[in-house]
Amino acid sequence: MNETLGYTLERIKTEDLSAIDLTAEAMHVEACEAYSVILYDDNGPKASAAEMLIVDGCRAGISWGADADWTDCDSPEDAIERYLGIDGKEMLN
Repeated sequence: MNETLGYTLERIKTEDLSAIDLTAEAMHVEACEAYSVILYDDNGPKASAAEMLIVDGCRAGISWGADADWTDCDSPEDAIERYLGIDGKEMLN
């Protein structure tokens, strides 16, 4: 099994989100940022990308083709690191 070695974040428009629950959440909040997330392993980029929505700068929903997982976070990078368990970080409810 290949271990995830890194990721890239790209800011996207909220209307470009395809995850239904992230799109619905974006419609009901005033302040949010949307991102496309690409994960990399030792063979390069993984086949599909995740989407992430940061709400009010401190809460992130991350969807990898299914319902989003939500965590408290300090930044978009912190959210992905929590999602991936980098440096022992864990998802926070």
